[in-house]
Amino acid sequence: MQIFLDAARAKGCPADHVDQAQHAFDVLWDFIKKTAGSRQNFEAMMVGVQGSRDRTLEREHRRRMYEGASSVWGVQCETLYRMDLLYPSDTAGLMDYVTIRALGDARRLRSGVSIPFARPRNVDKSGTPQPVSEAQAVEPASSTTDLPVIGALCKGTPPKFPLRKYATGVSRFETTASKHPDPKPFTVVTGEVLRAVQPTKMSEDCQGIFQLMRVRMPAVRLTFDVLVHHALVDEDVFPDVALLSDLNPLPKGVVDVYRESLPLTPKITELKPADLNDAYAIGALAGYRDAAFVHASGTVDNYRCFRLEMSYPPVSTTVMFECQIPG
Repeated sequence: MQIFLDAARAKGCPADHVDQAQHAFDVLWDFIKKTAGSRQNFEAMMVGVQGSRDRTLEREHRRRMYEGASSVWGVQCETLYRMDLLYPSDTAGLMDYVTIRALGDARRLRSGVSIPFARPRNVDKSGTPQPVSEAQAVEPASSTTDLPVIGALCKGTPPKFPLRKYATGVSRFETTASKHPDPKPFTVVTGEVLRAVQPTKMSEDCQGIFQLMRVRMPAVRLTFDVLVHHALVDEDVFPDVALLSDLNPLPKGVVDVYRESLPLTPKITELKPADLNDAYAIGALAGYRDAAFVHASGTVDNYRCFRLEMSYPPVSTTVMFECQIPG
């Protein structure tokens, strides 16, 4: 603004007009310094004010965060991708789901960096995330101590992800620390089936489907495809989506997490089954669908397809998909 006012004076604009604009700008700048301390802080404060949000500026802030996080953590990927298929289980009153997760065009940028691949978690009827002790691999693995990858969908030369168990009882698949930067990006894809994990009908202590996607790696794009069987969702119901802060733990589970939601909401779109064809930096999804439907019931036409997308998703956050189930 100051550059503009100086140029106006240099071009001979009426002095009284320029002086009025200068006074207004000085008053605004004084207000910003007193209330926020800096222009950057003021812009951050305005993110939560819906009527004055600058989506382009918000995206630029997330892009800078991605670049900084890539440098700090020494790892990045083009796309965090996940596809979940939810359908009625053979166990009456419960649902199964297939989850396929991918790190698309990932790479370690220096030595001494490991990449974790967390185990899938189920959200129980109270809305509390629970670790899954047993899950069936979509593609049988050669070893129960290795990440159950879907080999045909991987690209490049992914590193090994052996199972690592911690003293706290938590276990996850994790690469050994890199000895040097990865010379080329790679895509690693894993798939698992979880049986009889959530109720299919609404009750006093179960309001709906909760699917959580954790953001633990700097990425250019997040894409989360959720396919819900028609038997599990009424046609007039549309899901809610939120981006949850992981700055503080959530002791009461996701049914009480909206107090932790951020004003940065992923975009959600309902796709026709025929339009679920590809994803950014992942490419064609036919192989993902084929792998999932080996275990899931029906065909893609039996499902409503929802896509959640966000550019430069902030680390560390959790994307929440919530959908009301029939009563």
